[in-house]
Amino acid sequence: MKPAAWSKDRAESFLDEDAVHAYRHRAPYPDEVFSILAGLITETPRVVLDVGCGSGAVARYLTPLVDRVDAVDPSAAMIAAGRKLPGGDHPRLRWIADRAEDAPLQPPYAQIVAGMSLHWLDWEVALPRFARILTPHGFLVVLYNSFGEVPWKEELRALRHEVRNYDYPRPLEAVDELEKDGLFQRCGAKETTPIAFRQTVADYVEQHHSRSDMARVKIGVEGADRFDAELRRILAKYVHGDEIALETTARVVWGKPLCL
Repeated sequence: MKPAAWSKDRAESFLDEDAVHAYRHRAPYPDEVFSILAGLITETPRVVLDVGCGSGAVARYLTPLVDRVDAVDPSAAMIAAGRKLPGGDHPRLRWIADRAEDAPLQPPYAQIVAGMSLHWLDWEVALPRFARILTPHGFLVVLYNSFGEVPWKEELRALRHEVRNYDYPRPLEAVDELEKDGLFQRCGAKETTPIAFRQTVADYVEQHHSRSDMARVKIGVEGADRFDAELRRILAKYVHGDEIALETTARVVWGKPLCL
C-alpha cells in the first residue's frame, strides 16, 4: 500500500506557480544518467515516455538520444516552464499536460522513465498500464537524484520538521513498496559517479520550496520566510561567500511493471 506521505493532495503543490519557479533550482541529473537510459533501450523505434516530467529535467536531455520523447505531467505550469528551457522546443519532444494514468498516449514505448515522480502516481492504475504499453524488452526506469552529504544535514532536517509541524516519513525508494505490492520486478540498478557543481546560497535556499512538503502553498508565506531566514543563518556557519560547492548523484533503478 502506498505510504500516506505520497498522497494525491500533497502532489498538488506542483500545480502552484511558485513551486514551479523554485523547481529550476533543484540539483541537476549527472550526464551519466542519460547514457544509462539510452543504453537500456534495445528496441526500435526508440520512443520514451517520461511520466511526471515536470519541466523536463529528463525529457529535454534525453530527446536528442532517442527517436521521440512523450513528456507527461498534470501541471500545465510545469510544462509551460519546460517549453521555455533549453531543449524544450525540440521537434521530437511531445509535451502532454495530463495524468500518466489516463493521458492520451501513442504506444508502444521502448522505455518509460519516472524521475522522482513514481511515488505520486495511482500505482494500481499506472503500473498495469505501463506493463501494457511497454515493448517486450522495454523497462520502467526510476530515477532518484540528490545533493551529496552536507555538514548542515541534521540542522536542516530539524528545521524542515519544525516548519512543517508534522512527520513526513517515507521509504528511500518507491520501487521497494511497489515490489512488496507485486507491481514491479527489479532487474537492475546503478548509482552514478557524483558530480560537483556550484549554486548560489539564494538558489539553494529557494529550491527547498519546490518540494511538496515545503512549497509555500503548503507551509504559508510566513512559514517559508521563517524557514529561509533560519536556513541562511545555518548556512552562514559553513559557507563563506555567496556560492556553495555541492555534489549531486543519481540512482537509476530499472525493471518490469506488473499487472496484479
